[in-house]
Amino acid sequence: MRWSDRTTRALLASCALASCATYASGQEADRHGLQSRVGTGALDEWDTLTHDWNGLRPSLDKDGIEVGLSLTTDSSRPLGGDARHRFSHRMLFEAGVEFDLERLFGWSDTTVVVEGYLQSGRNGSEDVGDIQTYSNIDEQNVTQLSAAWIEHGTHSGPLRVKVGKMDANSEFAHVVAGVPFVSSSAGYSPSIHVLPTYPDPAFGVNVFVRPAAHWLVRAGVFNADEGGVVSGRRGVTADFDAAFWIGQVDREWDGGRFGFGGWHHTGELARFDGGSDDGASGAYALLEQDLDASLTGFLQWGVADESVSPIERHAGAGLLATGLCPELGEARTGLYATHVNLTDEPGAGLGGSELAIELFQEVPLTPAVMLQPDLQWIGSPSGSQSDVWVATLRVRLTL
Repeated sequence: MRWSDRTTRALLASCALASCATYASGQEADRHGLQSRVGTGALDEWDTLTHDWNGLRPSLDKDGIEVGLSLTTDSSRPLGGDARHRFSHRMLFEAGVEFDLERLFGWSDTTVVVEGYLQSGRNGSEDVGDIQTYSNIDEQNVTQLSAAWIEHGTHSGPLRVKVGKMDANSEFAHVVAGVPFVSSSAGYSPSIHVLPTYPDPAFGVNVFVRPAAHWLVRAGVFNADEGGVVSGRRGVTADFDAAFWIGQVDREWDGGRFGFGGWHHTGELARFDGGSDDGASGAYALLEQDLDASLTGFLQWGVADESVSPIERHAGAGLLATGLCPELGEARTGLYATHVNLTDEPGAGLGGSELAIELFQEVPLTPAVMLQPDLQWIGSPSGSQSDVWVATLRVRLTL
């Protein structure tokens, strides 16, 4: 059966309207990473779909062991343009355990985290041709241990050290208000094309220093491979055939922060003209500001060496509102625009620019079940194709 664009729009609209009606009739309202709050009572009051495991979950929490399980699914379809008009369905299952070693062994301010994930499904960007990856869970069927690290210190303290396999984007170039968006670029500037992040985290050492109350200096080095490929799928390796260095300075104030950072990859990277460069570097910046009690705005900027990076420059801007629709409680609404200038180096086959605009609305069915209808317009995917609309229905389950 072939679906028309009109049918697809109607399907997504119906899902959103049905969810609103369900919520308004009496159900209450995010995914919190490893946080596993435990509710009581009926299913529509549980904060996790698997509830308290017959009392085991709260008992583990009390002892300093928090277990987090989540499932995210995206169902997308391009509308118009030269894209292939078919549905793409994919899922990301994540499981993690956080150990508070102060409660377990009396080691103050020390935490251990172990996480893994399984991703499967068709990469939707293969049909659209966008270079920025419109869904941040898209990949080619990956199962791996994604994190195994130990951290000493607190986020507000003078010194914090983190060692192990980890996602660099959890600490660097990270836009907090960009997390709920479906677009990959909202989380970090895509100009950092060799960042050790999903789906390729890597072993690293991070140091965070607070020289003053409103300043934070971040520095990190991560295991990397020659050729610019990060080493996430090789286990917890630390051979450092090449290294990815990154640093960031944050200036913080009430309701906002500004961060500026730079990075350098020491490996031998292939240039588009057929030669190679001994290393590559780039810079980025971000700004987040609460505009009022329920609205946050953010800006992004990034630049990289066009001889080895497909994206030469990036600029992004977004707004994240909470409680915009009173019937949906504290559900979030997001609007985001991201623009990249592509390299025009001979051999790259790129050139031009790509602009993407995203709008989403969260629709909570229960505290553990969230629907997120999402619509994106992608202008000139990868700089050369016709404009495309992409409709996505994201479902997030806290297990």
